[in-house]
Amino acid sequence: MKQILHITNHIGTTKNIKSVFKQLNLFENLKTENWPHGYYIDSVQANNIWNNYKEYIHKYNILIFTDTSMVARPFLQNIDDHEFLIIIYITNRFDWGIWNKDDSEYYKLYSSMSTHKRVRFCSDNNYDQYYAEQNNISFYFDKPIKLIPYLQDTIAIINENKINNNKLFVYNRGTYEKYKDFLYNNKIEHDVFGENYSFYRDFEHISEYKAFLHLPYQVNIQTLWECLGYNIIFFIPSKTFIYDLIKNTSWYYWEEKTRINNLFIKSIEIAEWYIMENEDLFFYFDNWEDLKEKITNLTNDEIFAKKNKISDFMKLNNYVNIKRWENIICV
Repeated sequence: MKQILHITNHIGTTKNIKSVFKQLNLFENLKTENWPHGYYIDSVQANNIWNNYKEYIHKYNILIFTDTSMVARPFLQNIDDHEFLIIIYITNRFDWGIWNKDDSEYYKLYSSMSTHKRVRFCSDNNYDQYYAEQNNISFYFDKPIKLIPYLQDTIAIINENKINNNKLFVYNRGTYEKYKDFLYNNKIEHDVFGENYSFYRDFEHISEYKAFLHLPYQVNIQTLWECLGYNIIFFIPSKTFIYDLIKNTSWYYWEEKTRINNLFIKSIEIAEWYIMENEDLFFYFDNWEDLKEKITNLTNDEIFAKKNKISDFMKLNNYVNIKRWENIICV
């Protein structure tokens, strides 16, 4: 039976991979370990790290890297000294960690290794796959492998009695103070959690709210899919409004906002929040007044219709993407 080692420091990717292997009935074969060697690794450090791992790691058949792609460098760089399969599941820019450095060797290594018979590059979102492909990285599938949350009690979560809070759920990532006046001025009722506020209980706690008000800051986040697994509704700025917020305010954070113009635009166009296949999952608003109007006029029937739509979408999502994992793991 194949033994799999998953190396990550990210709580969200840990949960996702555990969910994948539970659904593949391979959870007992999976071990997850943290990465203690930092996020940037040059070629010399990579060889030193490999020397520390090479005896211990040979008991595994498959290595999976999901946090930052840089972590796979020691194992790609020494591909001829081992026989295991390497899966690099890109969940952020594949070159994340290379800041103000000239490391052309890294780009050449990852490009050449992406066609190796024992290496599988894949991604959890369209933009990261696009960005890596622009740097000559080949992917095992032509489409991303979306996250696969474990779906539980979907009927109970959709049940009308679960919606017992008519407010919006807001999670503060440090910018709430910049836009809270818009919410108060428009009398948009909400509760705030996160930085400098209390923490929410769990995803069922979020599902008790009318919806999740979210201002996207990355092209994809693990929490999005966990929330969708609980059929949680999101209100997010429309494309027009998010462009306005990014370009005309100093406080709005979008991870790709400083990219050259075509990459910045692409990061919005093919973000999980805005691709056509996901549009029916969200409610979009064009300004704060529009948010107020849409929330006020949102009926219970519309809420439960949307939750049912999300539920159906996620069942199909999990079916399609678990098949992709099965294709990779069970070769």
